[in-house]
Amino acid sequence: MGTTSTNALVRPSPAVSASNDGPVCQGGDIHFSSAGGTGFEWSGPNNFTSALQNPDLVNVTLSDTGSFYVTITDSNLCSNTTNTHLNIFHATTYFADVDMDGFGSSSSQQLCSPSGIYTVTNSYDCDDNDSLIHPGALEICFNGIDENCNGMLDDSCSQFLHVKLFIEGFYEGNGMMIPVVNPVSYPSLCDTVTIRLHSVMPPYSILFSVKDVIDVMGNGEFHFPDDVIGNEYFISVRHRNALETWSMNPVLFAGNVNYNFALDASEAFGSNMKNLGDGNFAFFSGDINHDGAINLFDLSFMESTGSDFGTGYNISDLTGDGFIESSDFSLIENNLGVVRMRP
Repeated sequence: MGTTSTNALVRPSPAVSASNDGPVCQGGDIHFSSAGGTGFEWSGPNNFTSALQNPDLVNVTLSDTGSFYVTITDSNLCSNTTNTHLNIFHATTYFADVDMDGFGSSSSQQLCSPSGIYTVTNSYDCDDNDSLIHPGALEICFNGIDENCNGMLDDSCSQFLHVKLFIEGFYEGNGMMIPVVNPVSYPSLCDTVTIRLHSVMPPYSILFSVKDVIDVMGNGEFHFPDDVIGNEYFISVRHRNALETWSMNPVLFAGNVNYNFALDASEAFGSNMKNLGDGNFAFFSGDINHDGAINLFDLSFMESTGSDFGTGYNISDLTGDGFIESSDFSLIENNLGVVRMRP
């Protein structure tokens, strides 16, 4: 029985390779490369297919993440399959921070990492050209600029009214009053007064009111909310046993305000103050019942408190010496008929 033979030629599978230029940020483009043959069949996530050797995938999404396979056939019709894995990063919205204060403007880009001026992930800055203007910035008072980007001007500012005034009965000369509130514990404090800010239009309603102390030199600092900024008000001062006194004219609150009633009688409405004879002026003492006039009702009230041997911090103690005595009566008697003057 005869035999025959034949030679079989077995060709090796082609040596193939595949790669991509990732990782890439979502929304970007990816370029695939392959080598090792003459025919190419690509497949991958999201039904990706291509017969190109080096295909592109544009505007990638996170769902394109994964392995991309390519079957490569050589001239001998031998084939081999390989793959390349594509990583896609989640894009973040980065906002431009030109002034580098940590807060961005509305200009933005989708990026995988900060780049150029696009370095922050917020758009809270209201002026990206000034590093002193951003949320949380220190508000510079009374400059008309919203430094802290909250939509309000000068909102965190404190409005102070500095007043200087003397109370007739407490005045001892040389621009000084005696300490009345507590001479032992607080020798530099005179007494408390209430400052009221009134509308400039009839009926001149009270819009703000603050009670605080004045020192023995007549000085006091009164803190008002920033709502007063940019507005005009009549100032009135009320003391427990002095005649209520108003400013001569409305006062504009544009920055911290100084008002010196002691400077001249004309600082008070109707020039209604006592000339102290040394260049200073004071509020008339004696309106104990706060009816706007120094009259016999005040004298009667003092007589009733005096008969009770009133001492200490007493409303009828016009001289502030802790006793109700002849000098207090004299002040009322000398001021009988003086009335409050106001617009």
